This record gives sequence, C-alpha cells and structure tokens, in this order.
Amino acid sequence: MAVDQEGNVFVADSDNHRVQKFTAEGKFLAQWGEFGEAPGQFNVPLGIAVDKEGNVYVSDSHNHRIQKFAPVASR
Repeated sequence: MAVDQEGNVFVADSDNHRVQKFTAEGKFLAQWGEFGEAPGQFNVPLGIAVDKEGNVYVSDSHNHRIQKFAPVASR
C-alpha cells in the first residue's frame, strides 16, 4: 500500500494483477492493470509507492520491472 499527498490509498493487488485507488475513507476511485507483460499490465505486482508529484511506481515482480504511472485522477 501507498498513500499520496491527498490521503488517497493505492493498493497493489497481486492476486488480480492490478492497482486499485481508494479515498482515505475507503471509497473506491479507480483501478488499472491486468495480467500480462505489456506496459500497464502486471504479473504479481507487490510493491507500490507514490512520489510528491503523484506519480505511482509499481513493482511488477514476475516481470522483473518497476512501472511508473502519471498521477491518477480516475481511470
């Protein structure tokens, strides 16, 4: 999990190969990703971080890479 400057919570969902975004209160806002190797796809995302600009970094463990995503309002 990671929290952005606004208090939104990002979750790396390794079972479903996606990232989810929630408000601090737990309201669902967005999700992206699916199983695969292409950009924006994941194979067991485990780690996640958000920088002060709102960029989201996802550790895509079985694809052996880190993916960077622009700030996410809603996807």
